Amino acid sequence: MATIQEQIDARKRRLEQLSRLTNVNKGSSNSNDPESSSQTVGTVPTQIGPIHTVKSNDHESKNSHNSDESQDSLPHDGTEIMRNALREPLDELDRRTNKEIQRLVRQKLISDAMNQE
Repeated sequence: MATIQEQIDARKRRLEQLSRLTNVNKGSSNSNDPESSSQTVGTVPTQIGPIHTVKSNDHESKNSHNSDESQDSLPHDGTEIMRNALREPLDELDRRTNKEIQRLVRQKLISDAMNQE
């Protein structure tokens, strides 16, 4: 079973992949070379695949909280058991992370306001 730290590391890796994908897209939009654009198109699906899958899984897991019908449609294999076991700790981690981000933003706004005066 994956630990919370492994989940965090996986999210960081996905974020890095997304930023690399963004950089590749910016670079390809500036060049008009057909070879480089076809190469970019060839590499994009492999990078988008895991990110899209994770987002759709997150969406499915959020929907499964709200309705028993969607929970019945999901397969009951080892991954489902692990997902259910990690759902609560990851939700708690998300809540704590969001609260920490809000606290840091408030702190930054207050310090900026104090510096302007």
